[in-house]
Amino acid sequence: VDRPRLHAMAGLPRWEVVGGTDKGGIVVRAGRDLTSAQLPEKLATASLVEQVGRAGDRLHYRLLSGQGPQEGWVSIKLKDKPLLEPRAAPPPATARPEPPPVKAGEAAGDEFERRVEELRERFPGFEDPLPLDAASWAPKDLENFVESGGFVRPKAPDRPLAPPPAPPPVVAAAEGAFGVPQAVQLQDQLHAGFQEQGFQDRLLRLQRAHPLRKERGHPDGAKFVEAFEALVLTVFSRVLPKHGLQPDWDGVQDMHARMALAMLNAKVRKRQEDINTLLGLPRDAVLRPPKRAEDVFVYRPDRDGGVP
Repeated sequence: VDRPRLHAMAGLPRWEVVGGTDKGGIVVRAGRDLTSAQLPEKLATASLVEQVGRAGDRLHYRLLSGQGPQEGWVSIKLKDKPLLEPRAAPPPATARPEPPPVKAGEAAGDEFERRVEELRERFPGFEDPLPLDAASWAPKDLENFVESGGFVRPKAPDRPLAPPPAPPPVVAAAEGAFGVPQAVQLQDQLHAGFQEQGFQDRLLRLQRAHPLRKERGHPDGAKFVEAFEALVLTVFSRVLPKHGLQPDWDGVQDMHARMALAMLNAKVRKRQEDINTLLGLPRDAVLRPPKRAEDVFVYRPDRDGGVP
């Protein structure tokens, strides 16, 4: 039974299934990798699909007509034998009036969509929707967000601090800031904690426990982020109090603020890149989990939290 998709998006490439005539269709998998789960139903020969994404010879499709799963991943060819062939989209039924001239805001939106498509091609594991404010991000911030599977967000503006009444502005700006020696000392202690074999073993188990964390809508994503934040906080909670900071995410926020000037130093920047590499993050990422003020549970390293 044909199931036409009347809401198919215009402009997306279309493919027709030409293989699988002797096997009842071609194999469909849930993910891009050939090792991902195979769906119980095959995509029937002569079915028409539209391309949602592509990674080499692997096609992420959406069914337009024919029989098979509504969406999934298939191989375009098997060795030298084609399984799908491109098909031209049907012409419009009636002529449409010329579109109005593109405005400046629309041109900027087209450029943003083009950058997003390029990043999805470079990092095919990320398919989640972007935040509403992503169009205003710097290109590097957008790249870090997609590469990290949506975990690394742009640095939030520092919390405004009321200037003290007596000292001049220069003294107020420098108060509490870490110099390069103290910043390097703090980074060395964090690096040592993240490099410990026990921490690395737990991080590896966490990554293996959530193999589909970068797939769109998969619960592995949220579960991994929550567990990852709790894991890295075990190191922050040991190091931050040695430098007069709270052993929680507010302390991490304050640490970034106090290290802002020191981060202009090449040695400090290089050390931060080494830390990010240990954590499996982009080298220039800033570890700053969103919406910390909405947390219901707060980590207490001394186990002194109240018991209801």
